[in-house]
Amino acid sequence: MKPLNSKEVKAVIKKINDQFDIEAELNYYFFMNNKNRLYIVNKEYFNENMNVKHIGMYFAEYKNDEIRLSIEGAQLIYNFEPKKNVFEITDIENWLKGNDLEIEHEDTTFMIIKYKDDVLGSGKIKNNKLLNYIPKIRRLKSVFLTD
Repeated sequence: MKPLNSKEVKAVIKKINDQFDIEAELNYYFFMNNKNRLYIVNKEYFNENMNVKHIGMYFAEYKNDEIRLSIEGAQLIYNFEPKKNVFEITDIENWLKGNDLEIEHEDTTFMIIKYKDDVLGSGKIKNNKLLNYIPKIRRLKSVFLTD
């Protein structure tokens, strides 16, 4: 895990603010692993003398100048009331099972995915498909929903 310096943190926060049209002040320490995954740690609880291989909450993946938020990262960023790149789905059952959804929409960058008032993570629209990034371990095998 490599800690990001202040210039790198500013670049990540600027990218997030631009991608979702928000003005987030993310007062966290940021770390990146060798798979370009970003982790955040609350500054109040971090001690720089800690010797750990894994720390913090998985927040996002930063790759090819795009930010793909984790489920928790999407929930955190949604609190800043994003004005763009939020997509509401209607087929919650297939989404929670990890399936891509067929939709008619132009290609996009990574978006926050929500269902009603629930933030479900992030996805990307490509070739009229909403690509699902829910990790396999977190997918549901069966869903019983009632409204």
